[in-house]
Amino acid sequence: MAHNPVQIVLNDTNFIKAPDSGRMGYPKEFFGARDSDFIAHKRNIFSQAMQLKEAVEASSYGPSVYASVKLRDEALAKSYRPTKALFKPEFFPCAGVGKLGEMFYLVNSEYIPNLLNGINSAEETTSIKEGHGRRLFTPSNERSETGAIESIDLLQAEEKINFSLEEAISWFRDSGVAGGYLIELFEMPDNFHQGLGRKELLDSLKKLLTSFGPGTRADFLRPFGKSNLVDFRLTSSSQPAQIRDLRAETYFKDQDVSPLNENFDLHQNALLKIAQHPLIRKISLPPKIILSTTEAVISSQMGGANLTEKSESKAYPKIGVIDTGVGSSLEGWVIHKHDFLEDDNLDKGHGTFIGGLLVEAQNLNNSGVGREEDGCLIYDIPLFPKGSFSSVYQSGFTDFLEEVEQAVSEAKENYGIRIFNLSINATSAVEADEYSYYASRLDEISEKYRAGPTCSDRFAAKLSYKL
Repeated sequence: MAHNPVQIVLNDTNFIKAPDSGRMGYPKEFFGARDSDFIAHKRNIFSQAMQLKEAVEASSYGPSVYASVKLRDEALAKSYRPTKALFKPEFFPCAGVGKLGEMFYLVNSEYIPNLLNGINSAEETTSIKEGHGRRLFTPSNERSETGAIESIDLLQAEEKINFSLEEAISWFRDSGVAGGYLIELFEMPDNFHQGLGRKELLDSLKKLLTSFGPGTRADFLRPFGKSNLVDFRLTSSSQPAQIRDLRAETYFKDQDVSPLNENFDLHQNALLKIAQHPLIRKISLPPKIILSTTEAVISSQMGGANLTEKSESKAYPKIGVIDTGVGSSLEGWVIHKHDFLEDDNLDKGHGTFIGGLLVEAQNLNNSGVGREEDGCLIYDIPLFPKGSFSSVYQSGFTDFLEEVEQAVSEAKENYGIRIFNLSINATSAVEADEYSYYASRLDEISEKYRAGPTCSDRFAAKLSYKL
């Protein structure tokens, strides 16, 4: 018989009480015994905080700005974020992160003195504790966090725009461009989070966006992941400037579609003023939407092929094809067509090519390309228009993805479709990852309908999804 002694636990609260959230561990000393270096660093950080104070006081947009706080390489660990003494969350909420070691904090004029006092109170002499043959640095939170910060600054207007006006005007002339300038906000103040000057920032931004004359339109879009976006356009319309809040809405079919106003000075003035607003984090160009395969390839594949006949007694896989529409040559394999675009607004070449590969992979190629038996049931979702993309999707690619979600929902509910192919490229004018907003939206659709990405072409992580 085993003899297990009774164990008495005296510090039981350590086991039944969860530790308080927040930074763990002791404050870190970043300057060691180099007090002269710390003093110079402290003065520099204090000076930057003073410049922040002056910027808030001079701002005509409200009593708050968003500060960029960059950490030293040695302070990149989450536990060294300056949130116990300097940027306390109740006074300076974090509004997101930028590059490695960069965080954005909402800074309100009422609490800047707290920040200045915190920096100023950081002791300038290294605190050392000795014991058991060891020397330990024991800095205060104020000294540790001041030492952890590399810089405190504001994003400058030129940092928020990474394209030229000539490039922008040329980009918007393309019929495949979906939407207007994409303005990303640090955050989207709502009715429950408008304190600390947020409401004033939002109101002043709306006033600014409607100050550029007739034909101006700003659509506040539904959030994509953590991105809060405004679609901003300068058109040749004579209609008064307008703002629409589309965050709780879906597709608007009655929107006036007017061509771009190509007044160079108007665009330059608008972009400069918008980029100077404290609520703005970034301004980007919209994506250009193109099909993944050229017409030359499409036309050469399907002509003259002897297509497989469908057997009523055989079970076939099912897939949704989000494309230009599947032609009559494959109508026997189409189990349903999503009703959105009329046939006269479709060029079904690309969609038929994709459908043909799904149904006739071995027949049109060989067993090395199509390893599974021919035959596939198609849920036809023709969403790519023959003409201008913006003439159909007036709020840009966001509208397109709204219709994608509607089609996916119906296909899954009515036919049990869980695989969707979307062979469309969304190319960026500047950066390869510029439009991760839309990848986030696709991920949201995927998550909502219990999905995971499969194969696709070249939109972020490519645009075919398994649902």
